[in-house]
Amino acid sequence: MFAPNPDSVADLLSSKYISQYCQIALLTVLTYDISITMEAELRLLVSIKPFVGIPNFLSPMTKISLQGSFSKWSELLADWATFILIEYVLLIRVLALYSRAKALSVNQTICSKWSELLADWATFILIEYVLLMRVLALYSRGKTTTLCLRALFALEATYTLALLVYVVVYEKVGVLHISDGLSLCGGVGDIKVIPKTYAAAWVPPMMYDLILMTLSLYKAVQFWRESPGSTAVDLVKVLIQDQAMYFVLLIVNTSAQILSEVLKSSTLTDFLGVLGNPLMLCVLGSHLVVNMKEAGEKGENGGSNRSIDTVSDIQFS
Repeated sequence: MFAPNPDSVADLLSSKYISQYCQIALLTVLTYDISITMEAELRLLVSIKPFVGIPNFLSPMTKISLQGSFSKWSELLADWATFILIEYVLLIRVLALYSRAKALSVNQTICSKWSELLADWATFILIEYVLLMRVLALYSRGKTTTLCLRALFALEATYTLALLVYVVVYEKVGVLHISDGLSLCGGVGDIKVIPKTYAAAWVPPMMYDLILMTLSLYKAVQFWRESPGSTAVDLVKVLIQDQAMYFVLLIVNTSAQILSEVLKSSTLTDFLGVLGNPLMLCVLGSHLVVNMKEAGEKGENGGSNRSIDTVSDIQFS
């Protein structure tokens, strides 16, 4: 049982209420986004063939030449990422937040924090993997490029998970005794180390995404120069635009998370904490899948399904 500074009790309770209001606002935005993309998502889910891509994922050296079409890649990605990325991760995150708000014991709070951590990490890593597969497609899954980028991806996933676990363990979950008959469950550890840890946790992902962005832009410029006027350029635009949006959103998300731990203003801290919530990445995550599927359907209908003679065929795993 830990007793906070009496002078900070009012700020603590105010922070709890503000945080709840911000979470409600965020969930409202997510609900609206789900409603406007539901038709496209339903069409995507109806069109996929379960587990059709298992052999190709199990064999990293398998190559699938799509001759400029995204159709098979869309099915392959949807088999593995759609349900988790769009639905399950979001559901886990919301349930974790709700259970923490209603937690009556330390064990319940610990469980909700770990669920929240794993959901955040899964959201981030799944989107990173989607972007990785897109970059490998632009480079026709060259052996050296594939091995290097996948190795960096594995290191990034392991590193970020280890540091996030360290934050949860170091933060320590305990009971905060506010007054007679009023107690809260939350972090009771020294929070001074958390901002530095968050900064350390997000530096490698930022560097990795910068590498992916640079490789994508280089290949896109090369493609546009060698295939001027090609309708397949629209597919490359889908790759670059989505990746650029994700990179910007990741910067905002990371900066907000770090600032929320540094600033002393409780109101601003709560607002930045919500802005830096990985749930924001779920919005873009669903659009990544839907945009790719729609681009693939366009290619199948003749919009860009053509042989690429001037550059290597786009190939997906």
